[in-house]
Amino acid sequence: MEESINPFATVTLAPIQTKQTQHRPDARYQAKRRLIRRLYEQGYDRQQVIDLFRFIDWVLHLPKALAEQLGMEIIAFEKNQKMPYISSIE
Repeated sequence: MEESINPFATVTLAPIQTKQTQHRPDARYQAKRRLIRRLYEQGYDRQQVIDLFRFIDWVLHLPKALAEQLGMEIIAFEKNQKMPYISSIE
């Protein structure tokens, strides 16, 4: 499933990662980071990235400090890639 470019694969992976990282915030951070990065790498259009990000963000909830850290990382990544897809995270 991790190799599939089908957006439903990403949707399916999010709850799986949620269960696998339960009570392990650092592992959940890494899992969420991988799934979000996957959105960019798979070449989805802007709206698909936004929609899938919202779902991932809802399912893979992080403690506030880690959520802020991930948000800063995403913003930096977007600036480097010139891909302002989910800048609403600011």
